[in-house]
Amino acid sequence: EEITEDHHRYSISEAVVSTQSTGPLITTGNKAEVAAAQRGYFKEHSDRTNSILLGDNIEDIQMSSCVEEYAENVLTVGFLNDRVEDRMELYLSKFDIVILNDPDFTDVIDLLEILQ
Repeated sequence: EEITEDHHRYSISEAVVSTQSTGPLITTGNKAEVAAAQRGYFKEHSDRTNSILLGDNIEDIQMSSCVEEYAENVLTVGFLNDRVEDRMELYLSKFDIVILNDPDFTDVIDLLEILQ
């Protein structure tokens, strides 16, 4: 079975294990570059003026520059999972919202329901 998600195509075996992937491999080190290469996607969907960026790494905030060109409203949510005391000030200065200690997505879902 093949599924496509966000420009990535995956072939899935019966054991639900990804057996093949096409498209760029996205890593912590190249997220911003891959997002920048997808500017056409953001331009194509420029009628969607609201965007939410979720990141668990301080460098993830750089991806918002690709979206800000087309979105009127960008809400950034940072997940701060370790070295909380050392990193809290930095995360609060970069992200609009900071969620601590590796939670599930309940807080994000609650936020989306409030914003509806």
